[in-house]
Amino acid sequence: MVQWYKSQGILGTYHIALCTSDHLSVGGRGLFWIQQEHDSDDDARPGDILAYIPSTCVLTCNSRDDDDGGDCIEKRPMRTRTRTSSSLLQSCSSAASWQAKLTAYALQLLRLRNPKEDNYNGTKALDATTTTTAIMNAYEKKEWIQSWLMGDNYNGCQHFLEIKPAHEYSLDQIRVLANSVGMIESQHDTVREALQKRYETFVKDKNSIMNLLHDQHHHKENQSNNDDFSSLSFLLEDVYRLVLSRSASLGPLWNHQRGIIPFHDMINHPPSGKQSNVELFSVAHVCEMIGRDATCDMIRMLTVGEENAKNGYGDATNAANSVLNGLDDKDLLLVATREIHPGDELWLCYKKFAGEQQDPREKLWWTIQYGFPFA
Repeated sequence: MVQWYKSQGILGTYHIALCTSDHLSVGGRGLFWIQQEHDSDDDARPGDILAYIPSTCVLTCNSRDDDDGGDCIEKRPMRTRTRTSSSLLQSCSSAASWQAKLTAYALQLLRLRNPKEDNYNGTKALDATTTTTAIMNAYEKKEWIQSWLMGDNYNGCQHFLEIKPAHEYSLDQIRVLANSVGMIESQHDTVREALQKRYETFVKDKNSIMNLLHDQHHHKENQSNNDDFSSLSFLLEDVYRLVLSRSASLGPLWNHQRGIIPFHDMINHPPSGKQSNVELFSVAHVCEMIGRDATCDMIRMLTVGEENAKNGYGDATNAANSVLNGLDDKDLLLVATREIHPGDELWLCYKKFAGEQQDPREKLWWTIQYGFPFA
C-alpha cells in the first residue's frame, strides 16, 4: 500500500511503516515509527507533524448525516472535509444510515473496471452524470478498499464477532465478552441485548445497502454491461464491519459526517495502561495553533524527507512547492502528542472512558464493534 499512499499525495510513509505482528501490534497490524539511516535524530517529539493526508483521499457519503450515532461507532472527531463526491451517495435515500451508504459505495467501487483498459467501453461506473475524471478518481480508491479484504488485513476480520441473533451465541462467548468489559454473570442479559441490537441494525442496513445498489444498477445507461452484485454479496458483512471499524466522525465542518481516512484508518487504539501518542488535525486547526508559516515549514520538511528517502539527497524545492501550492485548510495532519521512538506503534485514542464511573454498556458496544476490549 505504500505506493498507493504516495500516489494519493500522502506524505510520511518514509518514517511510518505498516507492520503485521500479533506480538508487536495491539490489533495484529498497525503503523509503526521506523528509523531512517539518513536521520541523525529519529525520535518524534510532541508537536511534530508525522504525516500529511490530502482531503481528497477521504471516503465519505458527501451528504448531510442526520444520524444520532446510536447504532454505530465513531473514532476521534475530525475537522475536515473532502473535495471529491459520489453521485451514488448524494442521491441516497435519507432513510439509509451513513454506514449503509458507505458500505454500498465501497462495494460499488470494488466492481469498477479500469477506465484506461482497452475493453472499457464507456459504461458509466457511478452513474450517467459521472465524469471520466471522477470515474478514474473513484477507481484509484478501489485498490485501497481491496486492501481491506486481502491477506493479513482480511484475517483481521476474524477479530470481529460474527453478526448473528443473540440466541446463537454460546454461553462461553457471552461470558468472555462480559468479562472483557468488567461485567458479571448477572449482566449477561445486557450483553445479549447489545448483540441483538447489533444484529437488528445490520439486517436493516443490509436491506438498505441492497436497495441502494439495486436502484443504482437500474439507473445505468448501458444496462447490458452491468452485472448484478451477487458476486460481491458474500463480502457485504465483512465490508460493513470494516466500514464501522475504520470510520471517523469528521466534525462540524463536514456537518458531522462519517468518513474513512487512508493511513489514519490503520492506526490502533492504545492497549490497556498505555496512552495515545498521535492525534489527527486539519491544516486549518494547526495553523490556528502555531501559525500558517510554521505549519507550512513543517509540511515542507516532511516533503523534503519523503523526497530524500525516494531519491537520495537533492533539491526537493519543486516537490515541496507543489504540495504547499495545493495545500487546503481541510487537508489532514498526523501530529505527535508525546515522544515517539523508532519501533513504537502509533496509537490514536478512539474513545476516552471516564474511569470507574464509565458505564460498562458503552465499553461493551465499542468492544462488539471493534473486536477488542476497550480499557
